[in-house]
Amino acid sequence: MLNILTHKVTSIVAVLLMAVLLGACAGIPRDVVGLGAEHIATAQRNGATVRKIYIATTRKKSDNKLEYFSGERAQTMQLGSIDVSIPAGHKEGAIERLNGKIIDPTKSFIMSEPNLIEGPASFQADLNNQLATRFGQQKDILVFVHGYNTNFSAAVLRVAQFVHDTKYEGIPVLFSWASRGSTFDYLYDLNSALQAREELGRLGVILG
Repeated sequence: MLNILTHKVTSIVAVLLMAVLLGACAGIPRDVVGLGAEHIATAQRNGATVRKIYIATTRKKSDNKLEYFSGERAQTMQLGSIDVSIPAGHKEGAIERLNGKIIDPTKSFIMSEPNLIEGPASFQADLNNQLATRFGQQKDILVFVHGYNTNFSAAVLRVAQFVHDTKYEGIPVLFSWASRGSTFDYLYDLNSALQAREELGRLGVILG
């Protein structure tokens, strides 16, 4: 379930999609991530759409190279961006995944490794470079906050699917707090969401 609110960040319109603790959000299988830039390029040559998703997360880095960020809480917010390719045959509302162990980037969502950005100033500079080439509604910024029971890759892929299917022209930013991605960790997720509120406010300042 998603509630849609509008929020003004100086001259930029930010749409905040709040699903925090309103219901369980099933995790996405991890076999659609960690396949590298070469698979993104292959997908694009075969008609895939590639979306750049900016990320701000309070998650610790994961020991699992396919997940990048875990469900544990970090001391500070990490900033960056990540590319997601959506296959040409994508069906609205779906997140297409790999068929078993066969890697076919022309038929599934593919997520690249995150490009981590050190510090708010560099993050703002990267965003400003994107905004400088845009006009009208393309300058809008969408901030997406996922719900509980959601791992990092699930959140990234859902943002990509949402902006693609709604034909959103602006810049998507995912705020991903430390959910463990398990229905049995509701209380942990609740505390993680509460503790992340300050960093979400900090992100608003950075975007402003």
